Amino acid sequence: MPRPAIGTLVIVLLLGARSFAEEEPAPADTSRAEIHALLTELQKAANAEDDAAIARLFHAQTLVEELERQGFLQHVPEKRRVTVRRAMALRLQMGLGGNLVDPFVSFEIRRVFETESPGRQKVYVRSQDRDGWTSKTHWYVVRRPEGWRLYDLEEIDGGIRASSVMGVVLVEMLAGGVQEIRGWSSVARLLPEAFDALGEGDFEKARTLATELEGLRLPDVIGCVLQMVLATIDNYDENTEKALDRLARAQKMNPDAPGVHYIRATVLNQANRFEEALAAARTYVSLVDPDPEVNVELARALIGLKRPGEAVAPLEEALRESPGNGEALAYLAAALPDDRTGVLVAHLKKMHDKDNGFTDATDTAYAADLTDALRRLIAAGAQIVPEHRDVHYYAGVLLYDEATEVAHYKAAAKHLERAVDIVARTDLPDDTRKTYLEVYIDAMLGAEEPVAAFERAFDSRFAFHLLVLRLDDRDDAKRLRGLLEAGKEQAGVPNERRFATGAIEAHEGRHAEAVEILSSLQIKLTAAKPESDSEAESLLHEVEDQLVRSLVRTNKLDLAEALGKDIAKRDNDWRYVAIVAAKRGNVAKVREAILRGVDGEVDMVWYFEDEDLEDELKKDAYKDIRTKHYAGDDDG
Repeated sequence: MPRPAIGTLVIVLLLGARSFAEEEPAPADTSRAEIHALLTELQKAANAEDDAAIARLFHAQTLVEELERQGFLQHVPEKRRVTVRRAMALRLQMGLGGNLVDPFVSFEIRRVFETESPGRQKVYVRSQDRDGWTSKTHWYVVRRPEGWRLYDLEEIDGGIRASSVMGVVLVEMLAGGVQEIRGWSSVARLLPEAFDALGEGDFEKARTLATELEGLRLPDVIGCVLQMVLATIDNYDENTEKALDRLARAQKMNPDAPGVHYIRATVLNQANRFEEALAAARTYVSLVDPDPEVNVELARALIGLKRPGEAVAPLEEALRESPGNGEALAYLAAALPDDRTGVLVAHLKKMHDKDNGFTDATDTAYAADLTDALRRLIAAGAQIVPEHRDVHYYAGVLLYDEATEVAHYKAAAKHLERAVDIVARTDLPDDTRKTYLEVYIDAMLGAEEPVAAFERAFDSRFAFHLLVLRLDDRDDAKRLRGLLEAGKEQAGVPNERRFATGAIEAHEGRHAEAVEILSSLQIKLTAAKPESDSEAESLLHEVEDQLVRSLVRTNKLDLAEALGKDIAKRDNDWRYVAIVAAKRGNVAKVREAILRGVDGEVDMVWYFEDEDLEDELKKDAYKDIRTKHYAGDDDG
C-alpha cells in the first residue's frame, strides 16, 4: 500500500467523505497554467518549511464554507454560526501550513475537473517526496481576486478529504466530546506510524499500532482506512479471505475510496486469483488512472494468466514514470520475449539509484519464483552493475537451490563468497549482512567445508554460532570437533562451545555425559532471558532439543517430561511432551500432544524420526493421526 506523501493531518486520516457531485474534466484554458503556478509556489514554501507562506496560499473561509456545505454546522444554532465561522476561519488560517503539506520535490497535474460550484476546481496531482514516495492527491482550488487559492485536499487511494476530517473533529468539539478528542489525538499519532511501519516492511509494528486503533470508536471514513491497513497486514500473513473480507467492509464504509481496489488487486495476485486481480486493477484505473503501482498489478495478473505480451506495455509505462521501480523491472524481465531482453539493460541504466533498484528487482523476482526473469536480471546487472552484491548473490542462490552434489554446492559457494566479500565492505544493516553470510555458510556446508566457511566469514562470532547449530542438526560430530579446534581462540562464544561439546557427546552415544553438560547450560541460558537476543534464543532451543533426547535415552523420563512441559507452557510447542509419552508407550498422550501441536502450527512429524522411538510411533493410532493431519504434506 503506497505511503501517502502529504502532511500529518491527511496521512493520519487518509479518508474522506463521499463525493457530493460528479465532476467533469475541465476544458484546457489558462486556469491550468495558473494552478500550476500556484502549486509551484506551494512546493517552494513546503520545501522551505515556511508555514506562513503555505498558509497564505490557502483560503480558509472557503474551507469553512465547504464544511458547512457538507453539513457539519447543521446542528449549530443560527445565532452562533457567525461566531463559529469566524473562529474557525481564524483557527484554520493560523493552523494551515506545515500541518497539511509535506515537502515534495516534483509534481505533475494529471487532470483538472470542474466542480458544481463556479470558480472552484478539483485538480488531480501526482507528486513525489524527498524519499521517492509518490502521492496521488486531489487539490481543491478556488479563484479569488488575488488569484487561485487552495482550500481542501483529498488523498486519493484513501478517499478522504481534509475538510471531512476537520468536520468530524469540529462536531466533537462543539458537542464537548473531550474523550473523543483524546481518541482523535490517538488516531493522529498511531495511523501515520502504522503507514510508516508498512512502508518500512515492519508488519509487526504496524499490526500493534492498528490493533490499538481498533479499540477506538471511529467514523466510517476513518474505519475504512484502518480496514485497508489491516487488510495489507493480513495479505502479508497470506490470510487471503480475511484480507478480502476487510476490503469488502472498507468499501462499504467508503464506496469512493479507490485504494480498496488497488489493495484488492495485490491480495488477489498473491493468491494467484489472476482474473479477479485483473478486474480489481482495471476498476482502480477507471477511477484514477494507470499509475506505476497499479500497472505492476495489472502486469502481474496478465503474466499469471499466461498473457505476458499484454503485460509489457503497462510495465514499460510504469518504468517511464518511475524509472527506479524495481518491482516493475522484475515483472518486465518475466514478460519480455527473448529477442527484447536488452530492454532490461536500458531501463537499468536509467535508474537513478541502481543499487536499491536492482536489489528490489532481484528480490521481487526471487520471491515470486520467476527464475527465468531472475537469470535475465543477473545478466543485465552483470553489464551495468557488475560489482553489485546481488549479481553474485542470486547467481549463487540459483545454483544452491538446484544443487544435489558437493560440486554443485562448491560452484554456488564461489558466487556467494564474492557477494559476501562485497557485503563486508558496505554499511548495510547488520541483519541484512548476516543474511548474505548465512546463505554462504549453508552452501559451504553442502560443499563439506564448514571450517573454511568459518575462517572466511567477516563475522566470525555469528559464523561460529550458526555452524555449531547446523552441524548439530546434521549429527556431524566429526566436523563439530574440527570447528571447535578451528575456533578455540574465538572469543564471545563460550555457550556455543559448551553446547558443541555436549552435542558431540550425544552424537557419539555418550548421553549421560551430554545430559551433565547440557543441563547446566540450559539453566544458564534460561536465567539470562535469551528472548532479548535472537542468537541466544535459538541456541537455547537447540540445547533443550538435544537435552530432551539425551534424557530419554538415559531413561530419565520424569526429568524429560518436566522439561517438555516447561517448553510447551512457554512456546506452545508439544513435541517434547509427545516424545516422552511415545517412549512410555502412552499412545493416548502422544495423540493429545500431537493434536495440540497441530493447533499451535508446530510441525511435529519430522521430530519422530528417532530410531529409538520407531517402534512406538509405528503404532496404528499414530499412523491414523499422521494421515489425518498431514495428508498432502510433502515434508510429512
